[in-house]
Amino acid sequence: MRFAPYLPIPEIQMKFMVEWTCPPGTFHATIRRFLDTGGAPPDGVEMIGRWHSMTDGHGVAICETSDDKALYLWAAQWADPVSYTHLRAHETMTGI
Repeated sequence: MRFAPYLPIPEIQMKFMVEWTCPPGTFHATIRRFLDTGGAPPDGVEMIGRWHSMTDGHGVAICETSDDKALYLWAAQWADPVSYTHLRAHETMTGI
């Protein structure tokens, strides 16, 4: 019996929406960390856009990556000062 040669699976770029809020008492610590680090995503994660509320500590980022682990590790670095309300794949990927 012959098998087809191994063909690598192509990387699939997926868009993710990351939505967060700063619980009461964490706003200043979150801003300080953001100013100190810049909040940039790691290699392999492209930030398409990021928006912050001016009044309630709420924010949204749209990212694209084929490395979901890098995205989740980036989110985990911010898990202590913020509360994630959504971290999900773009709606066009729901059937996969």
